[in-house]
Amino acid sequence: MQQIKRTKRGGRIKGVPNRITASVRLKFNEAFHILQEDRAVNLVEWGRSNPTEFYRLASKLIPLQITNEEPGGVQTIIQIIPDPLSAPITD
Repeated sequence: MQQIKRTKRGGRIKGVPNRITASVRLKFNEAFHILQEDRAVNLVEWGRSNPTEFYRLASKLIPLQITNEEPGGVQTIIQIIPDPLSAPITD
C-alpha cells in the first residue's frame, strides 16, 4: 500500500516558538532575578555550598552541538573578566 504525502495546513510556522513556553520561560526568568536579590536564596550562595550539584546543573545549559554556517570556521574568543563574586559583599 502506497502512502500519500499531504501538504501541511495550519499550525505554527517552523521556528516560531510556542507562546505558552515563551511565557513560562519569561516568568521563570523574572522570578530568578527577584530571588537573586535575596541572599538567603541566591544562586551564587547555593552554588558555593553545593558546587557539585551546581556544576551538574550548569553543564545542562551548554549546547550539545555547535554548528557553524559561516565560511572560514568557528572563531573562539576568550575574554578574562574579573570575578565580581570575589569582592566583599556589603549590605
